[in-house]
Amino acid sequence: MSLDPDARVWVATGFSGSNCEKCLHTDPDCRNLTEARDVVAKRRRMYPADQRVCEICSGAYTPSRDTGRSEAYELLDAADPDEVSVE
Repeated sequence: MSLDPDARVWVATGFSGSNCEKCLHTDPDCRNLTEARDVVAKRRRMYPADQRVCEICSGAYTPSRDTGRSEAYELLDAADPDEVSVE
């Protein structure tokens, strides 16, 4: 994924056990940022051109079928909370 050098990205610091500590995030609400101690906004130009962009933010993430989670769980997990109703 190629980003404009002036694009804003979010970078997490102080992860505990995540593999996305050095990822650039294009969505400040990315679920991979939830475990960070701190999230800072920077310009894309502050990082090398080959710096990895989060797969969730870029849309490249595909859930593994062997996670033990059901398809319904994956759909609910990816859904906008405002679009999910419980009756």
